[in-house]
Amino acid sequence: MNDHHDPDRFQIQVGGPDLDFRTITLPDPVPTGRQILKAAGALPVEDHAAVAFMPDGVLETLRLDETFDLRGHGVEQVLVFRTDRFFRFLINDQDEEWGVPMISGRVLKGLAKVDPAAHDVFLDVRGGSDILIRDNELFDLDKPGVERFVTAPRAEGHDGSVPITVVVNGEPTVVAAKAGDLLATVREKALTQTENVGQPPENWELKDDAGVSLDLAATVGSFGFGRHVTLYLSLKAGVAGA
Repeated sequence: MNDHHDPDRFQIQVGGPDLDFRTITLPDPVPTGRQILKAAGALPVEDHAAVAFMPDGVLETLRLDETFDLRGHGVEQVLVFRTDRFFRFLINDQDEEWGVPMISGRVLKGLAKVDPAAHDVFLDVRGGSDILIRDNELFDLDKPGVERFVTAPRAEGHDGSVPITVVVNGEPTVVAAKAGDLLATVREKALTQTENVGQPPENWELKDDAGVSLDLAATVGSFGFGRHVTLYLSLKAGVAGA
């Protein structure tokens, strides 16, 4: 944004890892990374890094002594990190670098430029169930490999329900469950929908795709299931017909 009070000066917003921005004024729209860091009060500048938050959501590192035409790139926001390294990840297939090892679900949504109230963000797990990253949950990027995150409109029906696929003895059924529902309720709905009513519900065991038995007294929301979750119902060992 240009400073209309002084045509020889240029304003940008500077923020940190929390994406909390404030306005600073620069002497011209083609500063070096060093000038931006000094104007932002990030001293000593050698211990910090400035990253331009491009209009398309791409993050571009500004080298200390190279000039960068903020106006020409349409940049209005710059992130400042105290760091000596960057952590690479992908968000909606966009390659990004982040200046600290921890990042929250809310910040990931901000980088993806989606409405945080209407979208969820997930860690994309190849060959498994995606993992929901909540707004106030911190994810550690300092792990081997490049993490892939995706955003999606919240998969909720008009009644606040979320779809859970339950496989009952090889037969899948989709249960519409609310975050506050107990997994015991999900079990009972799945059995009813697949007409498996010959055994009482307590004789059935609910497991995740890793074969781990789930606590049926816990709520659906407490598990942080991803966009596509599949659970499995089978008779407990020793039950007649198992």
